[in-house]
Amino acid sequence: MLIRLSTVLLASFILASCSGAGSDESAKKPAPEKTAAKVELTAGSAQPVKRVFSPEQVARGEKLFNEKCGDCHKKYAVGEPSWQLKDKDGKLPPPPLDGTAHAWHHPMEVLHKYIKKGGKEYGGTMEGYEGDLTDSEITDIVVWITSLWPKDVYDKWYRRDQMTRNWKEDASQSR
Repeated sequence: MLIRLSTVLLASFILASCSGAGSDESAKKPAPEKTAAKVELTAGSAQPVKRVFSPEQVARGEKLFNEKCGDCHKKYAVGEPSWQLKDKDGKLPPPPLDGTAHAWHHPMEVLHKYIKKGGKEYGGTMEGYEGDLTDSEITDIVVWITSLWPKDVYDKWYRRDQMTRNWKEDASQSR
């Protein structure tokens, strides 16, 4: 009985941490002042992660984001206030990318692919930028987006990304 209760509580906590609810009021503030999505950190992840991108890369990414993504995802990547509510066509509006929604759940490879190929295969409306942006430019955009994320969100994302990379590397070596 205790195990079942613990499992239900853990599942509820995980689902709640993935919701990242936004509000009209929070969408008016620049991303650094927004409340971060709830992030659970494991005991083994107490060491902070050092962000290793350069100010020049962040600046390039911000410029590209504003040119290519800002119309939909808004300034400071705050997204649409009602990003979790489907529109009349059954599509979700552009979400925040500032660490308050779900983008941080995805490894670099997925974020990169989403920008390159677009979101239509996932039921979204975002057009891809393949042929319009180089891989390096897409990486710059992702770096700028992650630079907006609060420390705890970035740390969690970085660890997930590293686990994904390590798993893929291990899987390819065992073939």
